[in-house]
Formats: sequence, C-alpha cells, structure tokens
Amino acid sequence: MFSGIEVQVVESRAHAFVAYARSCRLGPQYIRRIALNGEPVQHGPKRVPVTQALLVDLLACLPRLESLHLSSVLLEDGEGAVSATPAHPTPTSRFELKKLHVSHCGDANSGLSGLAACLGVLAHIGELHLHWMDIHTDLEDQEFDDFAAELARALPPVDAVVVNDGPTLTDVYLQALAVAPTVQCLRSLVVRSRCSWSHDRLGVLLARIGGGLRVLGLDLSQVREPQDIAVFCTELNLAACTQIEEISVWLGLNPDLAEFGDLSYASFAHVVASVPPAALRRVTLCLTSLIVLANATREDNMVDAALARFPALRELVVRAMPSPWWHPSELDIVRTLWPLTEQHARVIVQELEE
Repeated sequence: MFSGIEVQVVESRAHAFVAYARSCRLGPQYIRRIALNGEPVQHGPKRVPVTQALLVDLLACLPRLESLHLSSVLLEDGEGAVSATPAHPTPTSRFELKKLHVSHCGDANSGLSGLAACLGVLAHIGELHLHWMDIHTDLEDQEFDDFAAELARALPPVDAVVVNDGPTLTDVYLQALAVAPTVQCLRSLVVRSRCSWSHDRLGVLLARIGGGLRVLGLDLSQVREPQDIAVFCTELNLAACTQIEEISVWLGLNPDLAEFGDLSYASFAHVVASVPPAALRRVTLCLTSLIVLANATREDNMVDAALARFPALRELVVRAMPSPWWHPSELDIVRTLWPLTEQHARVIVQELEE
C-alpha cells in the first residue's frame, strides 16, 4: 500500500504519526520512503523539535524504511522520551537507510549537534545529502573544529555523500569527513556547493579516501583563480584518486552575479591533467556559461588535449548553458571542440538546464 510512495508527515504531527504506526498492524510497516517537513526556521512560531529519541521510535516502527527526508525541521540532540509508551529500542539503537536527505534544518542555537544526533542512530547510510542547513555560519576557529569533530564522531559508514551548502558549512563537512573513523567506506563524493569552498580541505580528505573513491563531483564555478596553478593542483590532490572512474565538474561564471576572477579554463585544464588516467571512464563537464569556452577552438582546446591522455575514457558529456539570446548553432560549435577525445571516446553535448 505504501511501498511506492513517499509519505509526508508535518513536523508537528511526527509524535502522533509514531503513535499511529505503533498501533496500526497493517500499512506503516510497508513504508519505504518518508519525509518529515516543517516550516522554514524564520517563519516557524513554536517549533516541535525532531530529537534523537523521536528518530529512534520512528525508525523502529518502520522496519522497511529505505529513504528519510528531513526538510525544514528543527533538529535537536535531546534524548527525552517521546511518549509514555516508548518503543523497545533505546536511543543507542542503530538502523540502516539507503538514503538520508537533510535540508534547511537546525537553527542558530542548536548548531550541528542536532544533525550529529540524527546521524548517531544510524549504522549505515547509502547516500547522505546535506543541503543548506539553516544555522549561523559565523564560526570561531574553535567552534568550527568542535562542529567538525562532533559530526566526525557521529558519522556512520556512508557509501556516497552530496554536499550543497555555504562556504563555512561545506568546509565543516569536508573537515569532518577527513577525520571520521568510518570515511574509508566512502565511494562517491559530490561537492555541489556553488561557493568558494576550501580546496585544500578537500585535498586532505582525498589523501585518506582517494584510493577507494570511484565517483567525484566538484563545483568549481566559484573557486577563484589561483596565483599558482601547480600549487593549487597539489593542494586539491586529485592525484590521490588513483581508482577514480567518473568525474563531474561544474565550471564557469555565475550568470546571476557575473563575477570575474573565477577559475579560468586554462587552469581547469591543469586540474584535469592532474587526475590519474588509469581508471577514468566518464567525464561530465557542466558549463554554466559559454564564456568559459570563449578562447577554445578545435585546434587549440587545452581540456581536449588533457582528456586525450586518458586511455580508459569512454564518454565525455558536455552540458552547456547557452546565452539568453542563444541559437542552436552555439551547441553545434561546442560539439566541434573535442577532436582528440573523439578518437577514443563518445562525446555528447547537451543543453544545461538551470
């Protein structure tokens, strides 16, 4: 009955839903996907927090649950009883999820403790998505380190992580992953944060997991042009990804801000060349502006030359966002820019959707 749909539960009714799931003998035990939704923090009157104890009770009632989406809820690390008739598992119980998506959660007071408490009840996560946590990001150095250490201690083994946040929290996540005892299980990492995050923190993380990583995605669209590209590539440390099979990169000027000084196409070619060539089979290049390719020609395309040295490469996908006054011929021009890559790999050019 519930296996094919995502059940939506409002934050304020979460306790009532748990009580219903305990008492109902047919239905809830077949739920595979559930979303707990709340009001955005700035609009919420009196919030009903989602605590570690509530999550334990919820997961205990839904034995087939695979996907949990926490959206705009107030995560807290309190462990008080959820009801007068608690479920048998204790707050130290461990559950598994194929997917956990956390977006717009927390507040300025709770910091990341609520997220850590949420992670702490899980024994394994297939995919972990961290998206725009609604907490203050003006952190002192000690607060930054404390948050990262707290997340690192709570993080269970995770197969894939997707980060899409502001610069401070993106850096917190990268540092937490770099010191987490369980991070060696990570096989896929996507940093989709469209901001100037710290590439050297990613380099420290890749030094630990690079040999086991198979999929890597990086949004470099707001990474600034380095003074020394050789030093930048050393700190980014893609050279540690010796078994990487698939890389996706977002590159280009932000069309909304039209800022200059972003990572240049020439520097990006050096980044590509720093990737170990042995195992790479697929590259996806997302261009948020065709300005990136302004100086590239069929005869002189530095990224095409860099990709030509990957013997295992089988597919290059170029997704380009045309100009507002674009003509279909713009994508046709992009298709002509990869003659060396086309000699051993399929080249696909598509329009990039916003």
